[in-house]
Order: sequence, then structure tokens, then C-alpha cells
Amino acid sequence: MKYLIVLMFCLVAACAGPKGSSGASGPQGVPGVVIAPPVVAPSPVDVLVAEYNEQRIAVGQELIEPGLQCTLYTVPNTTTAIVGATLTTVGSWAYSGDFDFANGPSSPGIGMLPPTLLSLYTSYYVIKCTGLLINPVSGFYGFELSSDDGANLSINGAFINNDGVHGIVTKSGAKYMARGVYSFELDYFDAGGSHALMLYSGSAAVPAVNFYH
Repeated sequence: MKYLIVLMFCLVAACAGPKGSSGASGPQGVPGVVIAPPVVAPSPVDVLVAEYNEQRIAVGQELIEPGLQCTLYTVPNTTTAIVGATLTTVGSWAYSGDFDFANGPSSPGIGMLPPTLLSLYTSYYVIKCTGLLINPVSGFYGFELSSDDGANLSINGAFINNDGVHGIVTKSGAKYMARGVYSFELDYFDAGGSHALMLYSGSAAVPAVNFYH
């Protein structure tokens, strides 16, 4: 009987928690006070997107959404460039990543392809990704486009031409871009062998958060 009383005392003491505490071991709460979650300020990209969407709503247009629209095409095995190629549409998807695919074997396909298509398309295809580039700060911007094989970049019109069949080659360009929303298209061509596609500004890939459609 003595041991049973001691055991019951231990169980009660373990469940009670320290005097003056709230719950099993937490500090005592202040009655009637609710701690609000920290306020996260919107990023410059978020602010510009919100402004742009307000303008679109005012004229009855749909809101823009994160990511780009990409379309995969097959091309004949005699193709040597994106421009002038005979394109046969395979399908389209929303792409929410950046373009930072270093040089590697063409099999499986390049990482911007949907997983179900990776192993099916490893040579003689073109991918066109279109949408909008959000530029929240005015200034001069340099861009570097590296690809194996060809790639072409348009930002409010043709900008960098790295087309053709070749190993990894980097072409660059610079332009002044005022704060605003720009049309964007990046086309990529792989003839097999190996593949690479990298779009950098400065020392890093252009962030995926800047792409909308």
C-alpha cells in the first residue's frame, strides 16, 4: 500500500508542471494578450506585380501568375538552328524554375522538361518559354546566355542570339531597363550529344521569382 501511494504521488507531480507555469512546462501566459505573427514586408517584385495586376483588373484582363509557359517541339534531325526550324508541337506546361542547367549528357533530357518527358526527348527538340520578366529596379543590366546547342533570348524584342549547333558557348548583352514588366522569351535547341542552358545576370541565374505569365 505504501508503494502504491508513492507511485500515485509521483504521477500527480509529473503531470502538474511547475508552479505558475502554463501547460506542462511552458511559461505562464498573460491573460487576454494575443501575440500577432511577425509582419513580412512584400518584396519589390511582389509590389510591382500587385501594381501591374491592378492595372489589368481595371481593363478586364486576367491576373498574371508566377512562372513561364513552355512548349516542347520536335524538329527534323537535319535541323541546325532554331530560326527557320520546322516545329512539331508535343505539349506545353508551366515552368516555375530558373535556367541554370550546366553542361551534361543529353540523356535524360534537360531539367526544365516535365518528369514524364525527360527520358523521351533527348535530341532534336526545341523548347520555347514565354511570359513576362518583372524588373523592380531601374538600371543597366548585363545578361549572359550559355547554351549547348543553340539558344535565343528576347526581352521586349530580340536581344541575344546564341543559335546553331555547337558545344557550350556564352553570348552576352546589356541594356537599360526601367522599373516595369517586360515581355520575355527564351528558346532552346538540342541536337543531341550534350546539353546546357544557363541565363545569368551578374554572378547568378536570373531568379525564377522574376518570371510570370
